[in-house]
Amino acid sequence: MRDDLQILTIPGIDPAALDPAPDGLRHYSVARDRIHPPGRHRCSACGAPAVATCRRSIPGLGLRWQDSCVPAEMEHPQDPRDLYHACGDDITAARPVLTGDVYEAVAVIETDGSTREITAMVLDHPCSLRANGVNLASRLAVAEVKPLPGAQWNGCFNRMFLPPPFPPTFGEVKACAAFFDQCYHVSPDQLQAGTRIACLNPFGINLLLQRMVKHSSRLTVETFKFQEAKDEQVERAINKLKQSRAVATRYDKRGYVFQGTAAALVIWLRS
Repeated sequence: MRDDLQILTIPGIDPAALDPAPDGLRHYSVARDRIHPPGRHRCSACGAPAVATCRRSIPGLGLRWQDSCVPAEMEHPQDPRDLYHACGDDITAARPVLTGDVYEAVAVIETDGSTREITAMVLDHPCSLRANGVNLASRLAVAEVKPLPGAQWNGCFNRMFLPPPFPPTFGEVKACAAFFDQCYHVSPDQLQAGTRIACLNPFGINLLLQRMVKHSSRLTVETFKFQEAKDEQVERAINKLKQSRAVATRYDKRGYVFQGTAAALVIWLRS
């Protein structure tokens, strides 16, 4: 797999001339602004209006923006640890089931009626996981997680790579992947009878969604667009809460409102 410096060398791009890029989730909002008016940037190679952008990790220079006039490439983490919110014993038991969660010892039913236990990743979008917004849907889509030699992020769109520090589910620490063409439906009881061993962070979930879309449609969607859609859903949810009851926001700093909101969230997380 070519590194980022080699990728920039092919079209003759000077890495030092590229704009510095932020790390963490802040890069999503910046990426959106770089390819839309009024702040649209130019292609780093030819100077045409950019339609896609991504971060490159350059030795000695850190993260830099590469703006492009061609559609987006598939993205990958600069560091495998950037994928995970928590693994193993670091996972909080009260955390709700979410897209990208990995459970081991999940019982699934094969097409011949036989049953076996697998390590499984939850595939459903956050909006599809809960039919009424609270309780898990009666059928959840999961993909089998299996070990493989290594992570090839530029291809193999039928899988989501899970490199170490993914937990050693198969007797030793090695790279694994969730395979989108080896899927099952399970009930919430089947899923939660297993043990949750990994949770993706927002960037990891967006990478998972990007690869699932690529697998099913061969269309590449920039990960910041998934984040943008989720941010809009969160904003709508907060607005509905504000209309129905007192909820603490950045505009309302009264102590009793904040304490009431915190208590309501704790009750929801425990339910």
